[in-house]
Amino acid sequence: PARCDAVTGACVHTGLPRSRDGDCDGIDAIHDCDDADPALGSQLFDLDCDGVSSLADCDDADPLAADRTDDLDCDGVLTSDDCDDNNPRAGRLAADADCDGVATGLDCDDARADITSVCTDCVDSDDDGHFAVTPGCPPGDDCDDDDPESTAHGDDADCDGVPRDADCDDLKPSLGARNQDADCDGSPTGDDCDDADPTIAGPCESPCYDRDRDGEFGRTDACPDGMDCNDDLPTALSRREDADCDGTPDGEDNCPRVANQNQRDRDGDEVGDVCDVCPTVSDPDQRAANGSGVGDACLDSDGDGVPNVQDNCPNVPNEDQADGDDDGRGDACSVQVQRTRREEGCAGGGGNGTGVSLLLMLAWWVVRRTRRKAVAIVVTGAALGACGDPIRRPVGDGCFEGDQCASGLCVEGRCLDPEGDEDLDTLSNGLEVAIGTDPLNDDTDFDGVRDPNEMLNTGPGAWEQRDSDGDGLPDAVESALDDEDGDCIPDQDDPQNTIPDPVACPDAGIVFGTPNSWYTTENGEPVVVDV
Repeated sequence: PARCDAVTGACVHTGLPRSRDGDCDGIDAIHDCDDADPALGSQLFDLDCDGVSSLADCDDADPLAADRTDDLDCDGVLTSDDCDDNNPRAGRLAADADCDGVATGLDCDDARADITSVCTDCVDSDDDGHFAVTPGCPPGDDCDDDDPESTAHGDDADCDGVPRDADCDDLKPSLGARNQDADCDGSPTGDDCDDADPTIAGPCESPCYDRDRDGEFGRTDACPDGMDCNDDLPTALSRREDADCDGTPDGEDNCPRVANQNQRDRDGDEVGDVCDVCPTVSDPDQRAANGSGVGDACLDSDGDGVPNVQDNCPNVPNEDQADGDDDGRGDACSVQVQRTRREEGCAGGGGNGTGVSLLLMLAWWVVRRTRRKAVAIVVTGAALGACGDPIRRPVGDGCFEGDQCASGLCVEGRCLDPEGDEDLDTLSNGLEVAIGTDPLNDDTDFDGVRDPNEMLNTGPGAWEQRDSDGDGLPDAVESALDDEDGDCIPDQDDPQNTIPDPVACPDAGIVFGTPNSWYTTENGEPVVVDV
């Protein structure tokens, strides 16, 4: 402590008079923070006079600033509560318990610094201290979040209810506890013929064997659940990977349910020949709607050796596929070509060459529309062709035009019975021709909905056409899958099939739709577009 001279009153150790050093601390009053308090030093070394030297003061202009001895990084968080007192960016323990930089309220696991995921929907429904496994909760590990007694992934990886240290294989839920299956072969002790040998499982009267000791049992009559494709070859695949055991894994097999070691695919449609409904014509969709098991792509209705999909006259035999006028329709079923040939034949001696027909019978369906209702009316008769030759072919015979058929109905080169139902869709052939649907296809517009289901039956022989979008095209002939103008509204629901609707298909894309409204997103919010 400072002492003053008893005679002179001056400070003993400095010799300064009391007028210049009132507290005898050796600091001239001019520089002393407080000349009455020897504990406060010189302003030269403590600008804010808070008793902390400039070198130790976090802010020597602020007397309230902390001392570096208590807050090394001067971030305002005391060393005892700072995650890292050498890093001013590190937070306080109270706000980030594991100091991983993710705040306690958002941290999926605030006790583990290695988990920095931000959790938005972690829930613990059964209050067992384990979160449910959800996409928004990475640390979720509860095997069953509705059962507080259930195990957690950390102790039971396969969630089979058996803790890891007691489980035969904690990655295979099919294998249980060792105390119930000593050799861990999947067969419980009481049912295992030899519970000390993992290569033998099941009761002695019908055991399963694992001869190649690869962990998979061979399949036999006595062991129908065996999964080893070849129990004599340890490297053989399991039926879990190769269902047909042809040596090609299911993900690479062009016919995964039927064995085909050579993977032959003659038509290159990535479907193996052994399971291809049409192995010689490419048909990736494998459509076989005819019920015969033969793919639509290789049907040959007229038996001329040319599949329907390639035949320019699918219902009239024409092996040569001649098409003299290049209109895409074979000469054999071209009305114009056949009429010309007939007229030329008459002019050459088959008749008077005029091609005049005497109409004795007319079989036709007249459509009367009243408020979009179609009613079929039948008128019968017979016909004579040019040159006086009668042309009245029976149902099923080939034809080029309706007046060649006794029924008066010629479709795709074949005489049809107007009252028949070729495509078995409950709509008569004559009615389908009258209303514009295809009597040979029960789904004219190929949208997965049969023609009668897109119409309303109002009584015997009377049908009301549905037109969802009011564009004059019935639903039965306007597809609910096609979108001609690409505006995200199917043609069946789009009153303007060729004019895109700029509102219906924003950049954000469609969320979902109904027959009369499409829901889209705009700035993350759903927007309803009525059509």
